[in-house]
Amino acid sequence: MVQGYPLNKNLWLFNLDADPEETMDVSADYPEVVDLMVSRLAAYNATAVPVCDFPTDPEGSHPDNNNGLWMPWIEL
Repeated sequence: MVQGYPLNKNLWLFNLDADPEETMDVSADYPEVVDLMVSRLAAYNATAVPVCDFPTDPEGSHPDNNNGLWMPWIEL
């Protein structure tokens, strides 16, 4: 998490070459990049197909129930 930024912020932009740890939000410095990325995401979402019959993940796979490890919940 970026220190000193509001928790309700939902849009971030990082320069991964200069800031590989993603600590400096540069979205205010590059609004044109943000606009381009948001419009592309909207276009992808407009054509996305909803997931059908998505399997549920029972509590049995949760790390709290498996010594801190995610475990398979379906026997293959």
